[in-house]
Amino acid sequence: MFILKQEFYTIAWTTVEVEAGKCTNILAAAGRMREIRLLHPEQLVCYAEMKGHTEDITAMIFHQTQSTILFSGDSKASVIVWDIGVPSVPDYKTRYQLLMRLRCPRLDVNPVLNLVFLPHYAYLIAGCEDGLFAWKVTDLRLEKREREPDMELKLDVDHEVCIDALAQLSDNALVIKVVESGEIMVFDFASVLERRKGLQRLVPIEMRGHLLWQKTDEIYINVSVRQNLGAVLCGDNEGSIWIYDLDPYLDDLHASSRKKFHVKPIKILEWPECSVQGNRDEDQQLKESITSGFRNPVVNSVEMSSDGYYLAAVTDNNLVCIWRYAPPPQQQQSQPQQAYHTQAAQSMLGTVGQQGSTAVRLLASSSSGSVSTAGATGLTTIASDNLTMDSVLTQADLSHIDLSNTHTFSA
Repeated sequence: MFILKQEFYTIAWTTVEVEAGKCTNILAAAGRMREIRLLHPEQLVCYAEMKGHTEDITAMIFHQTQSTILFSGDSKASVIVWDIGVPSVPDYKTRYQLLMRLRCPRLDVNPVLNLVFLPHYAYLIAGCEDGLFAWKVTDLRLEKREREPDMELKLDVDHEVCIDALAQLSDNALVIKVVESGEIMVFDFASVLERRKGLQRLVPIEMRGHLLWQKTDEIYINVSVRQNLGAVLCGDNEGSIWIYDLDPYLDDLHASSRKKFHVKPIKILEWPECSVQGNRDEDQQLKESITSGFRNPVVNSVEMSSDGYYLAAVTDNNLVCIWRYAPPPQQQQSQPQQAYHTQAAQSMLGTVGQQGSTAVRLLASSSSGSVSTAGATGLTTIASDNLTMDSVLTQADLSHIDLSNTHTFSA
């Protein structure tokens, strides 16, 4: 009998009220086993396994206002809407429910790579390699029939495209990336609805923003957004992280405006020159695991903390890298109490592009493919493009840092 080995391809977080006035974080993790595991990370408990997909699960997202509603997509372009329920404590009993199945029109062709739910319009957007598909989801009750999308959003180009990234920038603005286009694009969903005629299925979208990015044919490099800062982030195939500040343009991203903009990154964080304990030749195996032996790794995904002071990136050679922003010395002295406040983070976005004004710290993980705080390794002497590490981080140092988002749980 062939037994599948669990590999997690996607995770999603939510916060639920388990007792009166007491909330806790719940983690959903899924992947190759085609089931969604619900975990309570605080107690390291896996309390439920939700079965419904018949293919690898590739994307998940929770509803922003209804914390138990989960959307999941798989490798054969199928999407399921769940109600995960609320676990009882201390026995962790729960009742979950499969509410509805949604399917893309070209089933079995391309995987669901990203999901975005727009609560203001009650639309779920699925980003697949061959297109963007939208469902109106207003009644979150049990529905037996499978639903095709209400709309397919069509890029105004005369050739086939491969869309490998999708993220929500604001209530109405979405960010996408097309392979080999050399740019990240922004469009307004309200304008899409405005242009739609009746029950028109194929609706063209007009790009409002163009963000200069790396020209590469590398696929599956995702785009992420920190909405409260107007920040857009994306890795690339050379180990770099591209950071954009779109906050000045958000007011123009609505249906009544037709303004377009072209933006360059405010900063490109290049892959650092790494050494181990200050000696570049001390641990050749670790060094090669960091550099993939002969090249910089592909940075597949990047996330920014809500205050803007930390970046977390994952690479194609199983590294989780955490960059810490350090304000210039004069800023540290003048704003000692605002080091981790959003106000300071917004200031950071304005200054991060200045040469010589930024310090970063990189926490390396093990290269075993299973990342955890216990398996992390400290690195020293990291410098790239005027970015330097300000101190050594050891395994003991990690115990004081909340790295809950980088835990992995064994199957």
